Amino acid sequence: CRFQQFCNGVDKTCQPSATPEGALCNSERYTCRNGSCSGSLCAVYGAAACECAAAGRECDVCCVVNATCRSLLELNATVPSFNLTTGVRMPANSPCRQSTGFCFVESADAVRCISVDDQNPLDDLKNVFKSITVDSIVEWLKKHWPETLGGFGGAIVLFILLRVTYRPKKLKEDSAGDGRGFEESVPLLSRRS
Repeated sequence: CRFQQFCNGVDKTCQPSATPEGALCNSERYTCRNGSCSGSLCAVYGAAACECAAAGRECDVCCVVNATCRSLLELNATVPSFNLTTGVRMPANSPCRQSTGFCFVESADAVRCISVDDQNPLDDLKNVFKSITVDSIVEWLKKHWPETLGGFGGAIVLFILLRVTYRPKKLKEDSAGDGRGFEESVPLLSRRS
């Protein structure tokens, strides 16, 4: 909605560069407003912009007509003054579903709103820990007491068995008891030279 300004060198001011208010811009999806391409296409027809909530219409440009939010695709078919050929769909990556999704353009005729999950896995984990209380732990133990008792009992038996049967290995330098090391105490078979 703004172009380069050229000065003629005679006047102290340059000619205004903005396109007229209400001129179509951005693939005829918006209108020029105060020098930027941010006005609603609906304003051309004297209607207010709105966000369509109907399934499959979330990425359509929508206007309030007769107190109802309707897609320009529907208005083109039913209201004679709406005779648009382009600009009836939002551009790619435009927000939809009250900014919880974005418009994904599959083809010229297929645009759909993809929901964005604003939660991450750490939030899910945090929610799990928020739901754990002392009462919920006690309730779980009451319900699963045989498994809990068996698990603790098995761990205790395993600990006792390991403690009883474990014998640390001592490094034996003198395995034969005669002051020689292991390698020297192993009798060598007859060597043939």
